[in-house]
Amino acid sequence: MNDQVKLEKETNRNLERNKIKIAITKCLMAFLEGVTEREAKHMLHQLDWHVIGKEMVSCFKIYEKDQNVDNRKKYVEEGMSYYLLLKHMRCYDKANQVIPPLLKTLEHSEPRCIGFFATRTGYIEIIRNGHLERVFLQLPEVCVESGYTGAAVLGDTIVNEMYIVEQLEDFDKKNKDWITNMGRIVDRHVFHTRIRNTYLAWTVTQWDLITRVNFIWILVMHFLLVFAGYMPTPLLASDAGMEQDYRERLEYYHSDPGNRRVASAAKTGVAEELAANPDPHEWSEFDEIFFDDVRPVVNQIVDVMSYVNLVTCGVRLFAFVWAQLPMIIEFALEGSDDDIDADVAKSRETPMAFLEFNEEEKASIFVDNTSAASAQLHLDSVSSGRQGGEGEGDGGAGGVNGSKALSKRPLWQRRFWAMVKSSAFKNEFCHTFFPIISVVTRNPLFSVYTLFEIMSWEGSKTVTDTIVINFGKLVRALILGLLLMYTWMVIGISIFRPLHDNDLCSNMFQCFLVYVGKAIRDNGVYEVLTEPNYPHNIVDALTGPDLFLYRFMFDMIYQIVFIYILLAMITGIVIDAFSEMQAQKVAKEENLESICFVCNVGRFRVDQDGIGFDRHSRLEHDPRMYLFFLVNVCEKSAENANVMTESERYIYEAMWPEEGKRSFHWLPREQTFTLKHTEDVE
Repeated sequence: MNDQVKLEKETNRNLERNKIKIAITKCLMAFLEGVTEREAKHMLHQLDWHVIGKEMVSCFKIYEKDQNVDNRKKYVEEGMSYYLLLKHMRCYDKANQVIPPLLKTLEHSEPRCIGFFATRTGYIEIIRNGHLERVFLQLPEVCVESGYTGAAVLGDTIVNEMYIVEQLEDFDKKNKDWITNMGRIVDRHVFHTRIRNTYLAWTVTQWDLITRVNFIWILVMHFLLVFAGYMPTPLLASDAGMEQDYRERLEYYHSDPGNRRVASAAKTGVAEELAANPDPHEWSEFDEIFFDDVRPVVNQIVDVMSYVNLVTCGVRLFAFVWAQLPMIIEFALEGSDDDIDADVAKSRETPMAFLEFNEEEKASIFVDNTSAASAQLHLDSVSSGRQGGEGEGDGGAGGVNGSKALSKRPLWQRRFWAMVKSSAFKNEFCHTFFPIISVVTRNPLFSVYTLFEIMSWEGSKTVTDTIVINFGKLVRALILGLLLMYTWMVIGISIFRPLHDNDLCSNMFQCFLVYVGKAIRDNGVYEVLTEPNYPHNIVDALTGPDLFLYRFMFDMIYQIVFIYILLAMITGIVIDAFSEMQAQKVAKEENLESICFVCNVGRFRVDQDGIGFDRHSRLEHDPRMYLFFLVNVCEKSAENANVMTESERYIYEAMWPEEGKRSFHWLPREQTFTLKHTEDVE
């Protein structure tokens, strides 16, 4: 008992020392923020770095022995603070006199310790107050376990979202998109982290499983419908339905003695006759088994599966509304504010007038009306109010009061319309709406909508994107085809009306349907006209009653222009879309391989004056490290904003300002310490 008490006291003392040491190390790191090389070198020669190295090794050994999860985290935090300090000071020890020999010694004596902390260390470079700064960070543990991809903490698809930018060539536009993407990824991650700490964590962690189960369930149900010969109930009152048709055929089968002889056809000698003249109502014994025995069981199974599908879709909709929809709405509102800002910027005389307004008047400009004219009208009204001056009393406030007519809609209305306009919400709503219709009408065929989810998969999405990209061209090509078809129909009615088949062209409406239904799908206008009589000479071809030569030209030109050329054009449009997507993909890959995604420095310059483009992109300016840095900063802010360093606080205020938009000016622009050092030497 005494030993246990002593052990607890020793553990508590170690934890208190742990807190003090972490605080001291953070103070040392704070001294290094924004300092010159002279100050850093002074620190380099004043401190006993070997003691710091021993403390780091001690933290690692205690981490391996202690089984308490909370204690292990604290020892890792302390050890990481030592290692990050050593890594930071190594950048200033250019003579390799203190830090590099120490780290090299530790790599030989304690390789597991150095490897442990090295795999948990990230590095980025930022611009703060016009100066380039180094930032070393501790990576999230789940990120380390997933091999730096961030798949475990954020998901592969989500991490790749930060590379979705409109223009890689425009550095400012690319950085703005990149910052927006990373900010949204971090916001979503923080929001999902809060949900993971509640009893509804499954709405985040099991989302992929829910969608996968829902899809497989519907796929199995439709396989059962097809191969079990399911007979759905008719939707139209005039339709008797498949079941009634089969029942009538079954009654006919039992009432007609000719059909009863099918089973004994070989004995009665009618086998050859039945083979030569088969009865369309003839049934086999398996048809009767399926109708009488299998069909009722299938109906019951399908009814149960429909109810289960409705439950799974309801669970899916709830998980979406709880874990996905709030961030979709927030991002949509953020995007609408960007559109308003763009419209205001385009309005005439806006820059000069806008700079003269105070912050309250600037905020009132960003109304929900996105037209530039309305924004300009509001600017003019505020300007007129200001021109009245303070001496006019109420006149000076008249412009501001007049702007209230263009104030924002209530927040709940903006959120509601953002939700309604969201394609993701519409999709999830339909995933639940159609199962409800299936249950109400007892017709499981409506649940087929769930199978369209395959269009959002990676492979299928490429096909759908090719249609979406050139959808306008496809529509115009189809309109051109209908115009050609209508032109040929007019010519056919005017010149070749007697040559049409009976009851195929009695009026324009019927002719239109016939030309669309038969001429397009079959062999052109040849299917609409009567069978031609081929003449024996050119005179009969030109002057005969069938107008054979003119009819022949009429048919062949339509065949060539519409069937061959126009349909080839539609196919070519789809193929061009594939080629365009592939070209964009190749261009993006080439850009990422030749220009740094973060700082926009070219490969040649880094290879000549730096550490090499590949090492630069992997060690100095890895976009994923910037994303993980923002995750760490946001988590620190949520836990305790006082523990953030000045660099972290600066980036947090730039990414999540109290007012205004995110700023990307903290990203390095054609700058890195390796290049800067080379330029200083030159």
